[in-house]
Amino acid sequence: MYRKRLTAALVCTTTLAVAFAPAAVMRLVVDRRLRLDDRAGEHVPQPAGHPVTVRQSLKQTSGLPEYTPLVDRSRPGTSEEHLALALAEPPVFGPGEDRGYSNTDYLVLGMVIDQVSGSASVRTSSARSSVRCG
Repeated sequence: MYRKRLTAALVCTTTLAVAFAPAAVMRLVVDRRLRLDDRAGEHVPQPAGHPVTVRQSLKQTSGLPEYTPLVDRSRPGTSEEHLALALAEPPVFGPGEDRGYSNTDYLVLGMVIDQVSGSASVRTSSARSSVRCG
């Protein structure tokens, strides 16, 4: 039963981030605090060696591998730990070369939003809502 609830909460959290992240990114762009062509690594240290831009993560053209199958669901983990799992894998394709859905893009966007805005808005909103969804 616990595993079923945990899975439901994770699915709900991801769904909320998918809806919230693009709007939050665009708000930061309008406020001139972020540019779509900024490299994600300019704002979040982990992807610093990767040429992935905010725009590519929004358009799902980053090539970042999916982190969700790599996560040990039996214990809690941080966004940084989850991103490290994905970045340890080879890219699915080069940035901008193709399109492919990846929750890792939304993870990166959430981390960029948190860094640029100075608050854990995506993760805080998702956590509050996942309690209601789960």
